[in-house]
Formats: sequence, structure tokens, C-alpha cells
Amino acid sequence: MSQSAFINYLNLLYPHLSWQDVVNKIEESTKKDDNDVETPSAFKFFRAFVPYFYDLLRREKPNLGGLGAIDTARGWVVGDAHVENFGVIYSPDTPGVEKYQFTMNDSDDGGPGFFYADILRFVTSVILNDEWSLTVSNDDLEQVIERYVRGLNGQKSNGGTRDDWIDEAKGKDPGVKDDYYTFNSTDGYKLAPRNASEGNWVYDYCLSQRDKSAIEEKINGFYENEWTICDVIKMSKRAGGSGGLIQYRVLMIQAGLNCQEPVGDADQDIMVVDLKPLVRPGIYPLMCDCPVYINADSHACALDPEKIKQRVEKTLKEERGYTESEYNRVVNIDNIGPLDIRPRRRRDGVGVEADEADMNDIRLEANTLGIIHRKTLMDLPDAGLGYICGVTSDCGSAAIISAARQMAALIKDDFAIVSSIAS
Repeated sequence: MSQSAFINYLNLLYPHLSWQDVVNKIEESTKKDDNDVETPSAFKFFRAFVPYFYDLLRREKPNLGGLGAIDTARGWVVGDAHVENFGVIYSPDTPGVEKYQFTMNDSDDGGPGFFYADILRFVTSVILNDEWSLTVSNDDLEQVIERYVRGLNGQKSNGGTRDDWIDEAKGKDPGVKDDYYTFNSTDGYKLAPRNASEGNWVYDYCLSQRDKSAIEEKINGFYENEWTICDVIKMSKRAGGSGGLIQYRVLMIQAGLNCQEPVGDADQDIMVVDLKPLVRPGIYPLMCDCPVYINADSHACALDPEKIKQRVEKTLKEERGYTESEYNRVVNIDNIGPLDIRPRRRRDGVGVEADEADMNDIRLEANTLGIIHRKTLMDLPDAGLGYICGVTSDCGSAAIISAARQMAALIKDDFAIVSSIAS
């Protein structure tokens, strides 16, 4: 396939993005070496194009063979399971929910589906990880799947690694990162930077007064007028799974304070939230052939804003234990669509990074994925969970590893078609 034909194919999977948005995502599919020299990265490409992975899986599934007992297990999948999509979520004021949770970072790709899709994407990400792509062994991967199976059977990995991540989050200051905003006597509090591109983010598209007013009204209702809005901007990312999506960022200070005057305690008095547009989940190419238990109007395939909202709320419930919290909620805004409101705090920036992770981190992530899957495992026979992945039942680790290695090889081949763009 030619380079232009492959880009056109990727663009078909992203009807909400332009052709140039797709090219930008490919351009940003790079890694830095020890000398800060950027080189093409199949792992970053894999991360950026989630629907591509699932369309590839749809086409290649007949060639991958059976995946053991996990092949038919289904429920509510996370959709974008990979080594950099787990971390600590801070939910300080949500009744019945742990204040600090190690779980999935993103909830926008979740939906009904087969669990093999999640575990296969996760294991493929381990193989593609630029740091280990030549060294990760089948023994390593078997341990990863074994920890996933433990989670599926309700055995939570406790101790060192999970506690270390939570302790790191607890050690962060509670407020917003200083570089998210500026203050001066002329303009007061403003989001930063303005009218410029900085790294992966492109800031300050033209924001209409209609949309600005609609966002302000929704935010004020969400926070019950406990905050005063000082600034709103429109922006987008160039790279990653949400690359090309138009997003919004809102800067607020505590109600009763003045945006033109410095606050007393920035950690307590300043809040920044992002509003991320929600579209179809990345898993849709695999699921929208519509097996018997999913119809064309299902949450995996639907474009209806209310169904998208319901799908992401369900995913939040399975991954974090709530459909909304004081700090996180899904909303529909007229003329804009469904949006995920997320705070931008230091404590929410604690997550696994591929170039720093070790196998203990990866096993913890796999166990967390299994725990999430356990909550919605459907159609169990009388034998219960042991039937799916028990002592006497083959969970298909060898088959999953073989399939993941095949998928990784195919992704590298496809990326070679466009890697010159990322050079």
C-alpha cells in the first residue's frame, strides 16, 4: 500500500478528523533517545491510532487462532489498554470511593466488548514498548497474563508497587501546575500560553461567544457557582489518541475572589479543568459488525450524544467506582456535544511512562485490568470464574502471547509505510 493510501485509510477510521490531523498524529509518533534526538516509534503510532488497532484485529482475528478460555469472555472493556494508560486518580470527595486509586487514566474508549481485545492490546503494547521491544521474553509476558488472571478471579495485587504509586501521588502538592496559568496586574489570571504552539498542544483557536457562554453556564452549574471563571480557551493536541480533537480549558478561582487580584493560596484557590470531546470508542471497528448481543444502536457504535454520555459514565463506574464526582463528570453542551470534564492537578499527573516502567509496574497494570473486567464478566456458567481462567482451565496465555507478537509485527510493518513522516 502506498503512503497516501495508508493515510487515507487511517483518515476513514477518524471521520471527525481532517487528513492533516492524521498526518500530524503520525509526525508526532516519535521517541527521544538519550541525546534528545527524535526517531520514529511504532509504539507511539500504536498509541495514537486506537481504532486502527481494532480494525487490524478485526481483519486478522481469523489468522490469530483461538485464544483459550478468554476468547469468548465478554463484558465492559476499557478499550485503550496500554502500558502508559494507567496511573493514580485522585477523588478526594466521592463517598464510598478510595481517595487515591491506581486504575485506568482514560474512560472515553470503554464500552461493551470481548475481554480478549483489551488483554491483547495491552500485551501488544508491552511488546512494542521502545525500551523492551527486543528483550521482552515470553516468560515475562506469561507473568503479565498470570497477574491479569488473578485480577479476573478477584485477587488484588497489594503491597509495594501499588503503594509506591499512591505514595508518589500523595507527595504531590494538591493544586494546579504553575505553568497552566499566568498572572499580571494588567490581565489578571489567564491560561497560558496564549496564541502559540507549545510542544504537543496548539492553543487558542477562535472561541465563539456562544460556545464560551455555553461552557461557562455548564461549568457554573456543575460546580454550583463555587468558582469564578477567569478564562476559557479552545485548543487541540497534535499527538496521541486524542490528537486532532478540539478541547477546551477553563481557569477558575474560588467564588468571592477577583480574577484581577492575586489569590492568597494558589493550591486551594485556583482550579483548571479540561473539557475533552467524546466520540465513538476506539474499539468500534471491532464491535460495530454487531454480534448478537450488540445492535447498531448500541453504546459501542452510537454517535448519539446521550448514548455516548451514558457509555462513558458506565466506564467511569467500572474503572473508578462512580459515574460522576465533584471533580469529574460527563456533560452534553448544546452545539458542542458530549464532553468529559477533568481537573488538571499535580496529583492527577502520576502515571506509568513506558520508558521508566519495569515489569512490576506492568504486572500491576495487568492485575488492575483483570479487576476491572471481573466487575462486568457476563454469561458465566455454573462453574463461575474458575471456568474462565481457573486452576484447571487454560486461559490461553501462550495463544495470547503468540497473537500479540503477530499483531506487533503487523503494526511495525504498517508503520514502516509512514515512518518517514515521523522522522
